[in-house]
Amino acid sequence: MAKNRISELKVQDYNRRREQLVYDQAREREEVEQAHLMEYQDFNKRWDDALAQIEQQDQEAIRALEERHIRDLEENRQMLEQKLPLTFKLSAELLNLKTIQGQLAR
Repeated sequence: MAKNRISELKVQDYNRRREQLVYDQAREREEVEQAHLMEYQDFNKRWDDALAQIEQQDQEAIRALEERHIRDLEENRQMLEQKLPLTFKLSAELLNLKTIQGQLAR
C-alpha cells in the first residue's frame, strides 16, 4: 500500500514537472515570437525611414540638377546671342547662285 502510494506520488510528480516544463517552454516560445515580431517591426520601421530619407535626398538632387541644367542652358543661350552676329554673311556659293539666277531672269 505504501509502495503503491509512493509510486503514485512519483508518477504525479513526474506528470506535474512534465506539464510545468511544457508550459514553461510554450511561454518561452511565445516570448521569443513576440521579441522576434517586435524586432521585425523595428527593422521595417528603420528600413522605411531610411528609404524615405534616401528618396528625399534623391528628389533634392534631381531638383538641384534641373536647376543647374536650366541655368547652364540660359548661360549658353546668352553666350550664343552675344557671339553670333545678327546679320549673316552670305556664302560665296549663294552669291554665285543669285548671280546665275539674275542672269537667267534677263
